[in-house]
Amino acid sequence: MTSRQTAASEAALTPLFLGKRGCNITFVVDISENLRAALESVKRLLIQTLLTKASLRDSLFNIMTFSDKVNCWSLHMLPCTHDTVYTALSWIRSISCSPGRDLLAALSMALTDSTCQAVHLLTTGLPDQPGAALRALPALAAGRPVNVFYLQDSGAQLEIDTRDYQQRLAHATRGSCFMVAVDLNGVLQKV
Repeated sequence: MTSRQTAASEAALTPLFLGKRGCNITFVVDISENLRAALESVKRLLIQTLLTKASLRDSLFNIMTFSDKVNCWSLHMLPCTHDTVYTALSWIRSISCSPGRDLLAALSMALTDSTCQAVHLLTTGLPDQPGAALRALPALAAGRPVNVFYLQDSGAQLEIDTRDYQQRLAHATRGSCFMVAVDLNGVLQKV
């Protein structure tokens, strides 16, 4: 795939990842080892989404990553302006993968901020404590949707249990669940 095709493929996901206009979104990214092949594509998608969102100047945002621990770009949501996004770029570019997948801690932290109106979760698999996260989520979300972007290796067999879990996670908060194929080069493909 050429760099132009890669950019077009990833750009097609930006409107979905952008969410509703005027919605304050916390982007929560699973940086477990399974994301390694697609990490650069995920960073590009996040940067493009934030730059697009900044041009609208109508919402707040925050970014969190999780593996065995949660890392927050900011302690609270900030206005999505070009200046704010540019300050986040070096943090985004420095994201690296590590073991573990503590989804419950990440969602707890994201949903603690009362200005967060939705969570956009990028994940590659089941969390460390799937049952606990699923049980706790409706109360944590308090009516706010968690929209799941499940990254699936396009060359691998579909993991039905994982897909079903991601759908139940989104459904528990009246969110949406999107399956995003990742090609052999780690490029995000169609939904």
